[in-house]
Amino acid sequence: MQNHINIEFLYKIYESQNNNESSNNKQSFISSLFLLVENFNANEILLEIKRYIKDNNENVDFIIFLITLVVSILNHNNQQDKELEKKEIIREIILEIISADRLEQLNSKYLTPLSTSISQIQQTLMDTEIYRQLVLLLNNNIQSQQQSEHNNQSIKYSFTIFSNLLASEKQADQYQFYSLLVPVLIENQSNQTNQYQRQQSFNLLIRILNSTMNQSTITNLSEWLELLWLKIKGPADFLDKLKLLFYFSPCYFYLISNNSSSKTTSNILERDEFWQILYRSLIDKDSLPRKQGIYLLKQIIVLLGNLTDKSWKSLFPEQWEQKQWSLFLSLFEAFDETKSHLFLPVWLQLNNLQLSGQSLNVDKINKPSSRFFWISILYQRGFQHVNVLIRRRVIRDCLLNLDLSKEILTIPFHQFMLPLLKSMDSLEIVQDIERQQLLNWDVLNGFFLNIIKTFSSDQKRLDQFMMDIHMLLSNQDQIKEQRCLKLLLNICLSCSKEYQIKSEQKLFEIFKQILHSHPRAGSTLNTEISLIVLQLMLKIRLDTKFGADQWFVLISKLLSIFPVQWIQDHFIEINEWLQPVKSSFYNRLSEYLVGNNLTFEKGIDSEFYECISRILLFLSEDEVSTLLLKNNDPLNSLQSQLLLQCHVVKEFKLHSKNIPTAEYYEQVLNGVKIVEYLKSTIINSANYTIDIISTNEEIENFTQDYRSIELIIQLLQHVTNDHLLKDFTIHLLDTLQQSVTTGLNIKQQAIILQCLYQLSHKQTLLELIYLKFSIILSTQAKYQFNSTTSVILPKFIQYKWLLIESIISNNNSNPIDNNTLTEILQQCLETTDNITGEKSLTPIFNCMKLVVTSTTTPVLDNETLSMVFKQCYLSFSDSKKKPHTLISSFVNLLFNKEFFRLPSAIPLIKEYLKRVLSDLGESVKISATLLSHCCHIWSMNPDTLFTFKKEIIDLCLLTNEDRSANQISTTTTTTDDNNTIYNSHGYIIRLFVADLKNEHLNLQQQTIKNSDSNGPFIENLLLEMLKMSQEDPELSKREYSQHSRTNKMKCKLWRTCCSLLYNIQFTEKNRQFYLETTEKMWKSLDQKNHGNVRYLIQLFIINVLLKAPTAQSIIEDQQLVKRMEQFNIDYQISASLIIITANYLQYLLNNHSTDKLYHLLIQQLFNKIIPWTTDFHHAVRTTAQLSIYAILSKKYSILDEFNNNSLLQSIYLYLENNKIQKRLREKQTLFIPNDDPHKKIFSMNILSSASNTVSTLEEDEEQNTTQQDDQDEFNLNIDESIIPMSLLEISKRLIKDFQSNFQQNQSTNQNSDLHQQPPLLTTENEETLLDFQRRITPWQWINKLDEQNQILEQQHQQQKNSQNGGKRQSMIVVGSLIENTPNLAGLIRTCEIFNIEQVAIPNLKLLSDPQFQRVSVSAEKLIPVIEVTRQNMLSFVELKKKQGYTILGVEQTSQSQNLASFKFPEKSLLILGQEQHGIPAEYLKIVDQCIEIPQLGQIRSLNVHVSASILVWEYTQQQLLKNK
Repeated sequence: MQNHINIEFLYKIYESQNNNESSNNKQSFISSLFLLVENFNANEILLEIKRYIKDNNENVDFIIFLITLVVSILNHNNQQDKELEKKEIIREIILEIISADRLEQLNSKYLTPLSTSISQIQQTLMDTEIYRQLVLLLNNNIQSQQQSEHNNQSIKYSFTIFSNLLASEKQADQYQFYSLLVPVLIENQSNQTNQYQRQQSFNLLIRILNSTMNQSTITNLSEWLELLWLKIKGPADFLDKLKLLFYFSPCYFYLISNNSSSKTTSNILERDEFWQILYRSLIDKDSLPRKQGIYLLKQIIVLLGNLTDKSWKSLFPEQWEQKQWSLFLSLFEAFDETKSHLFLPVWLQLNNLQLSGQSLNVDKINKPSSRFFWISILYQRGFQHVNVLIRRRVIRDCLLNLDLSKEILTIPFHQFMLPLLKSMDSLEIVQDIERQQLLNWDVLNGFFLNIIKTFSSDQKRLDQFMMDIHMLLSNQDQIKEQRCLKLLLNICLSCSKEYQIKSEQKLFEIFKQILHSHPRAGSTLNTEISLIVLQLMLKIRLDTKFGADQWFVLISKLLSIFPVQWIQDHFIEINEWLQPVKSSFYNRLSEYLVGNNLTFEKGIDSEFYECISRILLFLSEDEVSTLLLKNNDPLNSLQSQLLLQCHVVKEFKLHSKNIPTAEYYEQVLNGVKIVEYLKSTIINSANYTIDIISTNEEIENFTQDYRSIELIIQLLQHVTNDHLLKDFTIHLLDTLQQSVTTGLNIKQQAIILQCLYQLSHKQTLLELIYLKFSIILSTQAKYQFNSTTSVILPKFIQYKWLLIESIISNNNSNPIDNNTLTEILQQCLETTDNITGEKSLTPIFNCMKLVVTSTTTPVLDNETLSMVFKQCYLSFSDSKKKPHTLISSFVNLLFNKEFFRLPSAIPLIKEYLKRVLSDLGESVKISATLLSHCCHIWSMNPDTLFTFKKEIIDLCLLTNEDRSANQISTTTTTTDDNNTIYNSHGYIIRLFVADLKNEHLNLQQQTIKNSDSNGPFIENLLLEMLKMSQEDPELSKREYSQHSRTNKMKCKLWRTCCSLLYNIQFTEKNRQFYLETTEKMWKSLDQKNHGNVRYLIQLFIINVLLKAPTAQSIIEDQQLVKRMEQFNIDYQISASLIIITANYLQYLLNNHSTDKLYHLLIQQLFNKIIPWTTDFHHAVRTTAQLSIYAILSKKYSILDEFNNNSLLQSIYLYLENNKIQKRLREKQTLFIPNDDPHKKIFSMNILSSASNTVSTLEEDEEQNTTQQDDQDEFNLNIDESIIPMSLLEISKRLIKDFQSNFQQNQSTNQNSDLHQQPPLLTTENEETLLDFQRRITPWQWINKLDEQNQILEQQHQQQKNSQNGGKRQSMIVVGSLIENTPNLAGLIRTCEIFNIEQVAIPNLKLLSDPQFQRVSVSAEKLIPVIEVTRQNMLSFVELKKKQGYTILGVEQTSQSQNLASFKFPEKSLLILGQEQHGIPAEYLKIVDQCIEIPQLGQIRSLNVHVSASILVWEYTQQQLLKNK
């Protein structure tokens, strides 16, 4: 046995135990040393350990072993030990270990053992110096500006030791040291560079402060919370401030509860910053801050409710008691997306928050004692709500709040008016206002007019208010919707009638910015916006102070932006508007027009001359004469003089005004200066080389200079000196001819060609130019590529071909020979291969059209014709801009009427018609121009109709297709004939077909070359489309979604059939056609279709019956009577038959009741309706009852037998007097029409959908309307031009209306007028309020621990996602086959919860469906959702497969794998099947693996959403385990 222990001995023990992985065994062995060694002296061992640690830094593992031994020695009681000396030695050892130098040797490997040992030692020693050293270490690292790896490691050790100390049983003993640690931890809350430091400090701070909430430490707690408050109100991020408040609010509230005086130190409730943070959290767009904010508010209410000191009540609005707080919380929670259906009844109680006679205290908006502080929270929550119905209602009620409008200008603009106006920046809200719905123009305009009326005496506030609005309108980031901008500009214009807007330079700058950011060429809306800006500008009263330079430039530029027609229309108003500043403007122009003052340092600004010429329009004749003559001052350059001449002549001619100075205009007519300038310019342009122009500034100057030359060339058209022009033309042609030898550069060539083009408009000069036509044609651009080539080359090409076009089209006396025409065509094709500019392509296309349609041109061979189509299409599609001129020239070339008669061109026309619509048809300008052109040719050449019959049918069925297909891949091709379909196509073709006349198209059979034709075209077309409805794979589908492409195509088909029927007359001559039509239509009725399709089929059948050749045809056919006797058919077909019978019967009774031939038929039909009134199904029964009532109410004499029947009379009395039946009749006033049903089929009524007929009519892309389903309006707006369809959907809507009415009556029983101030709350009102709380959303006055846990958990998950960089799981879920809206909504909600990469659905319009929103609870806003239709799904999946995704299908097949044993690849794409039929076979071929869910029950299928959720969770679980 050894008598002495030294380091060598300990090292041997360490080595022998080094391979023992059990720390417990090591500890036991170390403890046994005290028993093995005699006369064990712990202090000697500790001194040995101290010396070794001080002198050695290398063997860190052995040092950790020694520290562990120190812990055991400290805990070992030995009588021979001197405890004080022992603890002092251990203290010195620990101080050495935790020194900064020592920590450099440590890494994460030793974090746990060393930190644990030091914590154990400190728990025993409770040494202040060790504690101070740890805090100092932490503090130094916190203050370090550059965190090294050493610093980061030492921070981890420090935090781990402190965490262990706080977790020990002796935590209470640590209080004495908290004064050292807590300030450092609080200081670290402002550390934005090291997130680890900040978070660990936060965690320690929570544990310390929550543990110190007792009376003995309240002083320290107060001091610490005061320090913490300084960090909270500092420049930190809002979410960081809220986080600190939320977690440390128990400490602050603890201080308040233990000292009820409102003047308590660290009383955050007395601080404005606290309420600002709370206010912002309650109106935040994200749900987490709102949950934290409402939790804090509830804690405050409970806290103050328990205090006995009444002085706290001054913090909140006067007379607010528990019921008001309960109401406020219920109103706030009613905005929850999951409770949208409860919003309206709760919202109607808003006025109860403001007691009658009490002010809103708007002047104290930032104080919680203001009622408006709390009411504005509710308003702002509504302003940004995702549900447009809720947002619309909140905006409306805000605008109707008279008390608010009276005080609105006392509120800072950004705090309330800005959110209010931004909330209207959506298409749905603006459309409501335009359609005069619940939120209409009168409400909005009245709100602003009331503000102006209220603050009419406070001009300063009104000026600032209007300026703020105009500043908002100029900010495209704030107001993004054009319609909203137009609406608000109209509001400003309306206000200007009651209020004189203050004229400021800033305001005109805003107008200019709006005009430039919304150019008129962009859209019709932009044109309307520009016109409103002009009208608004004219409302501002100008003053003499506007004579300064900046004002002159600004106003003249604004006037130059507006088109000529507007200036003419408003000439008198503009003239009067400028009257106060005309003299100052004249003086300014007098200075400008002398001494070349109009030229800038780097060149002449042509735009500025345009501004001057626009101003000259409004000056007197004498003033204009004086100014124009001044411009001829020799000090001015010739270019300056000519530029002003150009703009003045142009401006005055456009406004049909004579130039006052004859001498000045004579200079233009003479043209000497113009020709002199152009000749010198051509000569000077020889110096144009690549070396001269290099910098961006030089390029800009070159471009500006060339534009000036172009403008001066245009003056040639006004010159009347024929002799001068002839000599100039000869000079230009000779110069061009010599260019082969002299080597003119491209700039000279372009100027010459442009001059010749202007001169070619004169016939005498055109003949002269024609003589040199070969030279013009052979002219080639000579240039070296540089920065200006992109400017000058398109000009050269443009004017060369404009000149050639002018020669070909106007030179009738000298026809061009075929060889020249062939050369022209060849050059055109070569040029289009290298140019895509719209200005260059237009004349080239026009030249090609002239060539191919020339009578002297031989028939084009197939190869050349194919090349023309191919090359022109490629160059047109590559052109970035496609103005109307280019579109027209392209269409007139490729779809020339001559090609429609050329057999070799017909296949090309069909091919490129399809390609243009597929690739470029998204542009309405292109599609409308092309289809209108084709329709015109077909109508003027009826013999071409049969050739293009298939194309006409396809175009009639065009509807919106999946737009995302274009976004998948530009290289992906598809065999789908209708790959991309856009707006307006089908409407144009259906309108064309509807206007076809039989007599116009009654072509003789022998003139029709198409063997399939068997009669007039429209008859043939109708039969073909009826045949398609039964035989086409897509159009004959029985199972399809109401929002699917199939449904839309069916609607298009039957609309076209109805339109065709309008111009068809059935006679005995075409009886066979009538029989075929009736046979097909009855078969179509037997098919299962959605309501909007059935409506069109019903309308078609009714009108076929009305157009029957004779009454005998109907009587003999007996189809209608026989079908009415089929009592066991589907309820939808039964309802349709009753509607058809009732409409046809009504028509017969109104028009043929005296014709005995119809008597039997009338009685038969009426008799067949009666049994259906007892049908089991409500839709059939209700339809029949309405029919019986409508007919019996007219008392037709022919039906006396039925009128006098006692049973029918009883039924009639019931139907007449029953309240529900009355309401149903109001909804269906057009169910049995009183007028001629023929009117219902007129093409303009049937071509486009009517979304207000019933709620289920399709949202047609031609109208682009949205469903009008407001919770405040319970009536159906039925278009009187359309007969309603079956009553199934109407009945469903009625049930919804009754429920809504009941809910409204219950909640508004005590408040009939929403916008009158309620009386003082009486006992009865209190009962209503309490009952309302119990029924809707009760809020209990207790602390909900689970609510807090939910918030903490959500924030923890948010932080975790943030730390992970927000990375989504690499799974894509494809739900394109799913048809049920709730299933899609639930699917998206599940995918968002598990952070799936992307979800594909069949139609993005579903996202705005209220049914979808109720289930999804806004999940679609948090996850990428794309639109992939069933037709494009294969292309989408194939693309993803190429990107490395494994394609998985949820389906039971012979090869499917059990989910329990399946290992998901990281990149997975999951295809979900249709609800009833699963995944179709054509999609299974691309699936890599099918997965089935193991089932134990009898039912062999799961809901598709449930199945997807199971697989997504299994995938997530596997990825989580894999990552761990």
